[in-house]
Amino acid sequence: MRDRSPPPGAVAVIFVSSRTQADAEGYAAAAEAMAKAAAAHDGYLGIVSSRDSAGVGITVSWWRNHADALAWRDDPDHSRIREQGRAVWYDWYQVIVATVDRAYDWQQSLSPFKAEEGPAFEVREDDLSGEETRALLALHLAGMRADSSPENVHALDLTGLTIPEMTVWTAWAGPRVAAVGALKMLPDGTAEVKSMRTHPDFLRQRAAQAILDTIIAVAKARGVRRLSLETGSLPSFDPAVALYHSRGFEEGPAFSHYTDGGFSRFLHLDLA
Repeated sequence: MRDRSPPPGAVAVIFVSSRTQADAEGYAAAAEAMAKAAAAHDGYLGIVSSRDSAGVGITVSWWRNHADALAWRDDPDHSRIREQGRAVWYDWYQVIVATVDRAYDWQQSLSPFKAEEGPAFEVREDDLSGEETRALLALHLAGMRADSSPENVHALDLTGLTIPEMTVWTAWAGPRVAAVGALKMLPDGTAEVKSMRTHPDFLRQRAAQAILDTIIAVAKARGVRRLSLETGSLPSFDPAVALYHSRGFEEGPAFSHYTDGGFSRFLHLDLA
């Protein structure tokens, strides 16, 4: 266990899940065995875990670098227990690999994940070097330009997504990118959701939910007090707005550099 996260540059393997009521003794034994196995791996730096009364939980293990984190993620025993959990212990789960970008105090609180049935996507922090990621972002930018007048297009190109205050994630289904999204840190202690897009082949399969839940969890871990976003007001944006509402976002005023010209809708989620 750790009271604080490792310093920036370490890598976190984040396991988020919703538990069933099945085989509680077997689950406890497996969880203990997994923690011991992780501690025996090269590059292990620590682990923390918490679960609420509804069964929604998060376990974070920290590693020296990406190679060590991926070796643990792909460890045969680790993979076997995850697959057993999918069949017996979990309604759903996600595995996220992310780089620690600042130290923070660990708090025993959970992000507002919602337990839903559906496929398990692997959410990864993305450096935008892969062709699949670039293609999905190009599709996103083209879609925003098709649905909005030029002065109302706020979608970012690759240059805008590689600034230091931006973190991008992709949700993967095997070798394919299913969805993308980003978190932009703002100077006033708030943050913005950017570049949310689902690949057409994965619509209505909860890929976007996996990305948004990751963004919310990371924002809370970073101490962000409010998470905001700008989206369009046309009917084509309604499915995205419904997703944000399902996670507790509420409509409100313009923020940051935006102005309310009638085309945009602004949504906010208080995290403090």
